[in-house]
Parts: sequence; structure tokens; C-alpha cells
Amino acid sequence: MSAEVLRTAFDPLSADRRATCMAALLLGGLAALGFASLTLGLEPIAPPQLWSILVGAETGDAALVAALRWQRFATAAGVGGALALSGAILQTALRNPLAEPGVIGLNAGAALAATLVLLATTGYVPGWMIALAAISGASAAVLLVTLLAWSADGVQPLRLILAGIALSALAGAIITAATLVGPPHRLPRLLVWLSGDLNGSNWADLSLVWTALLVAAPLLFVTMQRLDVAMLDPISGAGLGNRRGITLLFALFMAAALAGIATTVGGIVIFVGLIAPHLAHRLVGPVNRRRMPVSALIGALIVAGADLFGRLLDPPTQLPAGLICGVLGAPVFFLLMRHRDG
Repeated sequence: MSAEVLRTAFDPLSADRRATCMAALLLGGLAALGFASLTLGLEPIAPPQLWSILVGAETGDAALVAALRWQRFATAAGVGGALALSGAILQTALRNPLAEPGVIGLNAGAALAATLVLLATTGYVPGWMIALAAISGASAAVLLVTLLAWSADGVQPLRLILAGIALSALAGAIITAATLVGPPHRLPRLLVWLSGDLNGSNWADLSLVWTALLVAAPLLFVTMQRLDVAMLDPISGAGLGNRRGITLLFALFMAAALAGIATTVGGIVIFVGLIAPHLAHRLVGPVNRRRMPVSALIGALIVAGADLFGRLLDPPTQLPAGLICGVLGAPVFFLLMRHRDG
């Protein structure tokens, strides 16, 4: 792994071109998916009508439908990008290819904290309070599983996964118990939210997740080189002057913040932070300044595509994007691992 990182880091020209082309292709795919999300549905919008809406020539019911669909698509893309970035950070910082917000319990910790805040209050709960609770829960989760998996040789992959599974099970049990004794009027929406439903996404959700991405992007850009060095063994990392402890803590906090905000907006969506970085690795290599942007675009495509698929599968029934990602994510990941082993 270290030889591959150094080779690609110090001979970046062709790899940069490949990453730029791949990012352009993914952006094109995301644009096409956005067009499909705006035009397809229970009330189809023809392309000429969509153009009239975009230029402001039409302001009727179709314009309202298009606005709601745009909010939902953009929110889904933001949730997918945040989860993919969180997974890429975790896999690099913990040197574990199986690290992912859902697998190691970040999503469960965020959902637990947000659920307790929602159930403990009777009135309106502002979005910033839920987001703060989710970030705190995700941060506590990642620190707990890291400590449980830590040994003299660093974070042990098997321990990390087992700790994440145990934490997710514990958080799920507490959430179930809390919903049973919580206010009944909050339960229907809470259960739908926990399943990863993006129906009803609004401008506040869109603003929250995209503000997090825009704040995280420059911070990650500054630390990407350090994250690449963190992939090396401790002796090599120390020789290159990297402060591994500070870098690790910062990376874990960034991963927790992104996962917490994604969970606040979209509920529990699993496997995206696992699959997207692996696909990006195969497409553009392990260097984070190339892998992370491509991971974010792949994650955006996965969640936005899952949301559209769930909306179109059996209208007017709308399946949550989190459910679609969970059902399709596991076999896709198994196929990727089999292909990689081959």
C-alpha cells in the first residue's frame, strides 16, 4: 500500500488527468440523474415545460412540483456525498478498508442522539439542535469504537468492526425502547426518518448538508496530503513529519461531523460510505486529493439514484432511499470484493 501511495503521489500527471475525466463523467451522470428526477414521477414534467419553469415563464403547480423534486434531489446528492467522504476519511485514517459510518456505528450513534433529543422535547425542535446532537452522537461513537479497537499495534480491523456492530445493536435497542415510551405523535415520522427517507426534504435540509460539504471541502483539501501520509506505516509517517495523533483526531471528527449531518437530514443510510470510496479507489487510485472528490460524486449518484428508484418503483408508494441502499448495497459490495480478490 505504501509503495502504491508514494508512486502515485510523486507521479501525478497521468493520474490527475484520469481523475479529472472521471469527475467530469460523474458530474455528467449526476446532471442526467437530476434531469430525470425533475421530469419523472407521478406527475411527469415534459422537457419543454421544465425549460419554461427554469426560465420563470411558468409558475403553476408544475413549478411547485419541480421545486420540491429539486430540493429532494439536491438533498439526496448532498447526503450521499457527505457519507462517501466520511467513509473515505475513516478508511484512510483507521487504515481499514471496511471502515464506514454505518459499519462502525457512526450512523447509529448519530441517530440515537438525535432520537433522544426529538423524544425528550414536546415542541418544535430546531434543525441546528438535532444536527448538534447527531454530530455529538457520531463523535462519541467513533471515539468509543476506536478506543475499543485500539492495541499496541494501532487500530485492529476485526476489533473495529465487532465494536461497531455491538454499538449499532446497542443504539438500535435504545432507539426502539425510547420510541415505545416516547410521545406517540412523533413516532410515525421518526420511524420513517430512521429508515432513510428523503421524502419531504426542504430548503433547510438542503442548506444544512451542503453547508457542511462546502465547509468540509477546503479543510479536507488542506489535510489530504497528511491523510495520504497516514496510510503509510507509523515509521514512514513519522519520517515524513506527519503528526499522526493530531491528523487522526481531526480526521475522525470530520468523519463524525459529516456522518452526523447526513443522518440528521437523511436518516440512517448504510453502505454508501463503504462502496463509494472503494469504487473511487479502483477508478482513480488511493491518493486522497483524487479519491475523495470522486468518492463524493459516486456517493451523490448512489443516494440520489436510490431515492429516484424508490420513488418510481411503485407509485404512489415511495420506498426510502436508505432501504434501497441497504438492499442493493450489500450484494454490490460483495461483488466488488470478489472482483478485487480475483
